[in-house]
Amino acid sequence: MEKPTSPLRLGQLTASNLMPNSLDLSWTVEEGNFDSFIIQYRDAQNRSQALPVDGNLRSLHLHDLVPSYRYQINLYGVSGRKRLGPISTEAETAPLPTTPPPPPPPQPTLGDLSVSDVTSNSILLSWSVPTGSFDSFSIQYKDAEGKPQMLPVEGESREITVPNLVPSRRYKFNLYGISGRKRVGPISADTVTASLPQEPPVPPSLGQLSASDITSDSVRLSWTVPTGSFDNFQVQYKDANGKLQTIPVEGVLREIIISNLAPSRRYKFNLYGFTGRKRLGPISTDAVTASPPAETRAPPSLGQLSVSNVTSDSVHLTWTVHTGNFDSFLIQYKDAEGKPQALPLDASTRETTITSLSPSRRYKFNLYGIAGRKRLGPASADAVTASPAKKEESVQPSLGELSISDLTSNSALLSWTVLTGSFDSFLIQYKDAEGKPQSLPVEGPSRKVTVSNLAPSRRYKFNLYGLSGRKRLGPVSSEATTVEPEEEEKEEEDERRKPRLGELLVSETNSDSVRLFWSVPVGRFDSFLVQYEDGDDDVQTVPVDGDSREVTIPNLAPSQRYQFDLYGITGGETLGPISTDTFTASSAQEQQVKETSTPTPEPNLGELSVSEVTSDSVRLSWDVPRETFDSFVVQYTDAENKPQEIPVDKDTNSVVIYYLVPFYRYTFYLYGISERRRLGPVSISIVTAITEDEKQKEEAHEEAPVGMEPRLGKLTVSEVSNNAAHLTWTVPQGNFDSFSIQYKDADGRNQAFPVAGGSREAMIPNLTPSHKYRFNLYGISGSRRLGPISANAVTTAMTTTHDEKPQNVREEPVTEVPTGTESRLGKLTVPEVTSNAARLSWTVPLGTFDSFLIQYKDAEGRSHMLPVGGGSREVVVPNLVPSHKYKFNLYGISGQQRLGPISANVLTTASATTPDEKHHEVGEEAAKEVPRETEPRLGMLTVSEVTSDSAHLTWTVPQGNFDSFSIQFKDAGGTPRALPVGGDSREAVVPNLTPSHKYRFNLYGISGPRRLGPISANAVTTAAETPVQRTEEKEETEKVLPEPSKIVQPSMGDLTVSEVTPDSLLLSWSIREGSFDSFLIQYKDAVGKPQTLPVDGAMRSLHLYNLVPSQRYKFTVFGVSGQKRLGPVSIDAVTAVEERPQEEPTVQPRLGDLSVSKATSDSVSLSWSVPAGTFDSFLIQYKDVEGKPQVLPLSGSSREVTIPGLAPSRRYKFNLYGISGHKRLGPISADTITGQELSLHQSLWH
Repeated sequence: MEKPTSPLRLGQLTASNLMPNSLDLSWTVEEGNFDSFIIQYRDAQNRSQALPVDGNLRSLHLHDLVPSYRYQINLYGVSGRKRLGPISTEAETAPLPTTPPPPPPPQPTLGDLSVSDVTSNSILLSWSVPTGSFDSFSIQYKDAEGKPQMLPVEGESREITVPNLVPSRRYKFNLYGISGRKRVGPISADTVTASLPQEPPVPPSLGQLSASDITSDSVRLSWTVPTGSFDNFQVQYKDANGKLQTIPVEGVLREIIISNLAPSRRYKFNLYGFTGRKRLGPISTDAVTASPPAETRAPPSLGQLSVSNVTSDSVHLTWTVHTGNFDSFLIQYKDAEGKPQALPLDASTRETTITSLSPSRRYKFNLYGIAGRKRLGPASADAVTASPAKKEESVQPSLGELSISDLTSNSALLSWTVLTGSFDSFLIQYKDAEGKPQSLPVEGPSRKVTVSNLAPSRRYKFNLYGLSGRKRLGPVSSEATTVEPEEEEKEEEDERRKPRLGELLVSETNSDSVRLFWSVPVGRFDSFLVQYEDGDDDVQTVPVDGDSREVTIPNLAPSQRYQFDLYGITGGETLGPISTDTFTASSAQEQQVKETSTPTPEPNLGELSVSEVTSDSVRLSWDVPRETFDSFVVQYTDAENKPQEIPVDKDTNSVVIYYLVPFYRYTFYLYGISERRRLGPVSISIVTAITEDEKQKEEAHEEAPVGMEPRLGKLTVSEVSNNAAHLTWTVPQGNFDSFSIQYKDADGRNQAFPVAGGSREAMIPNLTPSHKYRFNLYGISGSRRLGPISANAVTTAMTTTHDEKPQNVREEPVTEVPTGTESRLGKLTVPEVTSNAARLSWTVPLGTFDSFLIQYKDAEGRSHMLPVGGGSREVVVPNLVPSHKYKFNLYGISGQQRLGPISANVLTTASATTPDEKHHEVGEEAAKEVPRETEPRLGMLTVSEVTSDSAHLTWTVPQGNFDSFSIQFKDAGGTPRALPVGGDSREAVVPNLTPSHKYRFNLYGISGPRRLGPISANAVTTAAETPVQRTEEKEETEKVLPEPSKIVQPSMGDLTVSEVTPDSLLLSWSIREGSFDSFLIQYKDAVGKPQTLPVDGAMRSLHLYNLVPSQRYKFTVFGVSGQKRLGPVSIDAVTAVEERPQEEPTVQPRLGDLSVSKATSDSVSLSWSVPAGTFDSFLIQYKDVEGKPQVLPLSGSSREVTIPGLAPSRRYKFNLYGISGHKRLGPISADTITGQELSLHQSLWH
């Protein structure tokens, strides 16, 4: 039980020692303790000032005041999330003295910065201050990994030793002097740390590996290194399930504890040493884990779980442990949506607070104790969260019960009730027979729906959600099992054990392509194969991924009949085929199928007719004698461009299509299914009727009175960048609940962007450069969807120059703001600029804004937008480029209006960040004089031999050597791709590109921990070959080539393995006839991840490195010719065993203290100690302003970090964990409160 907290009460606030520009404040606290205080007052310019003060202080000196000015000063006490007060006082500063004022104290200036006592890992910096004095100093430099480091120094100091440097490395140190709120400087100095004493390099060698401290679940391994040193080690063994386990170990360690082993089991451990790019070893040892000890002490057992401090969104849980100890705890519960939540906790914890709960809801919490591999418990407790403080006046809709009836073998009828209120719509969710989530939207007035396409004899759980505005309530759930079909019961049961192909259908036919889709009623396939004969009677095979259910077959001939066969691949078995045939459309009529083209007298579909056309439905009818077809299928594309298919029974000759959009053109296709073949289609196009309201408006030609149906106005694209578009629209009449913006991405996939009903603009992100988009805006009102209104835009190219304007951008005039109470923007200034950032500040002379928007172009001409909260008056713009001119535009957003912009130009400083050009020039000259030894340097990147799906890159390295290279580019879908290349290579083939697509390739050179570059090159892949092109090329080849080589189909020969070592082997292959453009080598690495290596078509062998000793590999080689992939040829190989014979223990790592060294309004600097041992890495965990957990990984050498992006005046708790091998130690914790922003409105706290 927690003790009740003592009451908090502020006493008196007094002002004393009144000077012309300062005064002293003191206050008392009558009861309790505060975490911090906040002092607020308005300066002579009537700007609000806020100063955070530590909770232990009772006085403060206020400076920078104005003489003879009356100030009202308020003091607040902050405790947790509460703010008490204020207590106030008034004080008037003293007038300026009539006697001549004494001369002002000299302005502090920095002198020279010098370096001495240089060692291999530290240097001594000393400096002078010719005039004045500083409050403190700040030393800044970059470490060996290029990360900025900051070292604070007291104002009285004139020298400091900088430790933890790297030998033989150039460092540049910048010293700043801090005086009040001003930062003076920097002054700079360069130096190179001393090299380590050079001894003749001794090649490293591994000694002996031994096992000790063997328990039932762990073994301590120790090893020796007789000569030299290793960068790192790797321990490998197989676990109880036979899976290979790999544990990396730092090069300075000589022992490690392997945990989570099984009792009474023999293990063989192999240790490898890594130095540079070499792997030495292994050395090995065997060990048998001990039997589990007879338990003399009582096993751990859980006590009682209790609930306290229940609020509307959180509960506090506490528990006891009767006997023994647990390794950790796990709390499980279900959230408001019924999703399971799990919270792991440290073994020493006996209480926790569960947050982010829903008000007035019953929760059941289960506590489990984890001991070894066992999970004991649970101990349980129920709690109902409190009601929210304020209840809404309107009736909150609530769901009743969900029931299931009319069960068949493949469908179920769901019905439900609504206890109070009404919903805009409903959503039914369940998992299909393959375990994939399915969602079924239902209109708000509906209370029942039939769910079809279910699997027989299968248990389903249906969840029903009610949607009201932007809220999703529920779910209510119900379970049911579909009935067994009366016939073929045993066959069905047998078939269920293996996957089964359903039906293969044609969903879209063009003159040169066909889209196929198919179903898999039962099970799952590893992959599919589609086969067909092309115009030359050659069989073509198209592989398809096992998760796909559709594919587009390109490069077909117009007006040609094709038969497609689909096979399913599962394990080593090929099932099928299922087949379908179709005619490609003629060149002039892609969407029509000639009804007279059937070669044999097949069943005739006749004509398709339309009747009963309304604004949202239509009846289709056809005249076909009964029993002519087994069934029918109606296909059409809906208003969102999604294909829809409706199956129809064989005895039915009409169907009503619902949920259409008013005044929209649809084309319907009717297919007849006969003996697994799909015949047709016959088609008809119609336009749905306009709504009655719209018809009345058009006939009357008059405006509707207020309160009538909402109506969409015009959609415009106001701003376009290479990856975003800014849309605005009008609503001439009425109001919408919400809007939906729909468009297709660069891959042709439909995207939907929801927008609140009060908005009249939206920013669409993540677009592709130089791509044309069509945006459709729908208005949602209740259960109805109105629209769309549309607008087109083309995103700008990636390489837009600085002076170019983005395409399709409409220059917006500054919005005229009427006088009165309207908000008004003042002036935008840039008070501070560095080489890579700029601090912007602005004024708002009149009114307030909801938010601000900062717009600017980066060094490559791409537009950037930075949203800022309405209370802010300054922001730091990061990631700028040195010595570059930027223009920043600031807009104020107020309701649906965007005012502005106000603008400011700035030039970022050079990368040396010196205060004047003189320092910069001196620094550059000094840098030039110091030899860079053999620093590697990238030359030029060029592109050659571009095909429709690959590009051949070559590059030069004028100086030095790189360890490796990385080629980076974005694929056709905008996803970043990276291709690693060995350091000895000067060329590479980039495969799997898209035809007729522009690519930008960036090449980086990797040297140690540094990444240099990039150098870049652009290329456009060639168009995919059409049948006509291939025919012309074939004819041209026949003219040029001699007779014997006219038609030579390349084929693979034999694949062999030689030169096998523990970590490499040589693959060689032959070609029986013909030639290939390239080859693909595929295999799975030791972890089971697929690896693919493209190889030039002229090669017949390849060395494979970085393999694992004593590991069986299967290598598969494909030959690539044009767009065909032939083969494969395969071979198995086992890498060699390298047995080598082993040294001493280190201290178990231990965490010390975690402390907060600095806290600002939006960041906190943490530092910690490690009294013993070393950690592989660290993890910092905390919760952000929304209560979401945040995790920050850090390297094992770190001892401090700055956490950015925090919220002002907020309490944060930071937990630090140390990671050592597979163990996570800790946490150690620290609490702090971020500072208050200095230029905010008084309404910041409310």
